[in-house]
Amino acid sequence: MSVSYLPTAAPVDLFNEADFRLGAFHARPGVREIQLDLHVERLEPRVFQVLIVLARSRNRTISRDALIALCWDGRFVSDDALNRTIGKLRQVFARDPSGSVTIETVPRLGYQLRVHEPDGETGALAAPRVAGRTMAPPLRHRPYWAIGLFGLLLAALVGGTAAYLQVDPRPANPDTGIRVITTDIGVEAHPALAPSGSMIVYTAAASVRDAMHLYLRTIEGPVEQLTSGDASDTAPTWSPDGQRIAFVRALPAGGCEIMTMALPRGAARTVATCSLPRGASLAWLDNQTLLLSDRSGASGPLALFRVDVETGARRQITNPPSGNVGDQIPAVSPDGRRVAFRRTSIPGVSEIFVANLEGGEARQFTRDHSTILGVAWAVDGRHLYISTTRGGDFGLWRYDASGAGHPERMVTGLRRIGRLSADREGRVAFEAFDVRSEIVRVTGDARAPTTASSGESAYPHLSPDGKSLLFSSDRSGEPAIWVMGVEAGSSPPNRLISRDYDYVAWPRWSPSGRQIAFVATKGSRSELNVAAADGGRIRTAFETADTLWSPQWISEDTVVLAINRSGIWRLWKIRVTDGQAAPASPPGWDSVRVGSDGQLYGTRFAADGVWRVPANGAEAPTLIAPLAPIEWRNWEINGDEVITVRRSETGIDLVATPLSGGAARVVGKPAGVAGLSGLTGDAVHGFYLTRGETNESDIVVLDTARRRN
Repeated sequence: MSVSYLPTAAPVDLFNEADFRLGAFHARPGVREIQLDLHVERLEPRVFQVLIVLARSRNRTISRDALIALCWDGRFVSDDALNRTIGKLRQVFARDPSGSVTIETVPRLGYQLRVHEPDGETGALAAPRVAGRTMAPPLRHRPYWAIGLFGLLLAALVGGTAAYLQVDPRPANPDTGIRVITTDIGVEAHPALAPSGSMIVYTAAASVRDAMHLYLRTIEGPVEQLTSGDASDTAPTWSPDGQRIAFVRALPAGGCEIMTMALPRGAARTVATCSLPRGASLAWLDNQTLLLSDRSGASGPLALFRVDVETGARRQITNPPSGNVGDQIPAVSPDGRRVAFRRTSIPGVSEIFVANLEGGEARQFTRDHSTILGVAWAVDGRHLYISTTRGGDFGLWRYDASGAGHPERMVTGLRRIGRLSADREGRVAFEAFDVRSEIVRVTGDARAPTTASSGESAYPHLSPDGKSLLFSSDRSGEPAIWVMGVEAGSSPPNRLISRDYDYVAWPRWSPSGRQIAFVATKGSRSELNVAAADGGRIRTAFETADTLWSPQWISEDTVVLAINRSGIWRLWKIRVTDGQAAPASPPGWDSVRVGSDGQLYGTRFAADGVWRVPANGAEAPTLIAPLAPIEWRNWEINGDEVITVRRSETGIDLVATPLSGGAARVVGKPAGVAGLSGLTGDAVHGFYLTRGETNESDIVVLDTARRRN
């Protein structure tokens, strides 16, 4: 018997996998579909990963450890999770009455996928290919001396290193038209294809903490560094004539500048200043005019501005509602008459709008209630490419700009697909990146388990008895609600709720701990859902086309949450038994917590701090504690105190401020946490925040003409 513990040096990255046949089945990793005759089934990303690893080792036994290393990055996975995955694949293969594919359990060793050909022979089909090859992708910079070192390879896989995620950057996959063109360890981002498609500019750095610099390369050739120094250069974009680029320069002392540079070797010139070093984005309207995303005022939302590259004069052209994050990532149509851009109502929920540059109001183009990271026009001017979580994961979609027909999924995968750029030859460049995060206890028992995984975990909430933690995560390859014990020796996280949601967030225990509530989006609708504490009996208590956020239980039958209606945030009470809704605050409130006496506290969109919500319209809000805008998700009520996050040059402090007034005190100094996705806990059981683990990205080019052919 052949036993394969490490069938390939490459963990599975679905968008880099070519279609393949397996017995009577046709597998399409790019869309996570497996087809038998006319029956098509869409699998979860993790299930499809396991399928590919088994297919690579067909007719040989692969160990459970190898499956975990390649499909879960070596993280701890319960036997039940792996068994469920294998069980799902067996259900799929059972649809074929001829039994052309089976999965056998090899006791104490692992699993064996067997392919039974009609003539009785097995294993006659070619293995699945990565980027047109029938072998594992090469290592970064091809350290061939390491290929035979089993121990080093296994350690790299278990450690989750990105060194084994890449395909060969040189030959494009003839079946998919995909080419990975950057392969360095670190962050390569902000791709900008020249109009002719012959060159690309992008930003790169060793890590997200280092200054980003611009690099120029031909699609086929060498790389040249364009900028250097302490400033960080991002968001490059080519002028329509292909002679210049514009980019954003974030200054070490704060603030940013809009720069232009003639290529290939011109000097950088300052055009104008901007206020958001990390949020600004650019596009050329014509060879003399830029479109800039920047603040519309000291505390207003982001808006789009025309900027004259000779004089620096700018004029606002979009007017997002005051309750929105605002407008970003503009993309100008090939004829220069329209601009598509992202309008974000709340972090994680965005839509694409299209405005006629000759005048008129912007119209909403998508209604997906999804996370959108990039948009670009196709060369025909009739389609838009959008990177979005529309399908429940991060995919590249093509939309008809007229709104006709259904969007077409172009690329999908377990890596995020980020900002986009397109040229006149039918190519689309995009970021493909990993972001991993875990929820950790930042005060109290350091032995407490964490939510470590290969995905992102966020919005933690500690149960009333202090023994369990709810959180949202895509660790299984799809958005879901998870639960775990927080005491030392507790079982690993368990998936509690998983449905066909595009996005889930803010799981919250009811006061008794017998129910949970969470918000989710599905298509163009937002839902407040309620379920039993064990994940059973899920029902939608409230549904709307508006954005829902920050739910909190007031009692066992009432939830209070923030709703954005037509750009205006407000707190509402929802009775979960019948969905009746009633206002709970004046306009302008965007998150809420409930005190032990039922008093509401919240944050206001246009004001810093945590405030006591007025009980009626005659009262004025009362400021309870300072809170920077970036921390609006990171606060909690603990008894008669509000716990907030305060950042300084030396790190993060957890600060407790009495609700009745009085001096604040520091209750913890967590280290190594990002803390941007929810604070929970109490003084007895400890406080929890989020720690980011990995941010690794590469630039990928998709030749859509090759894909169509």
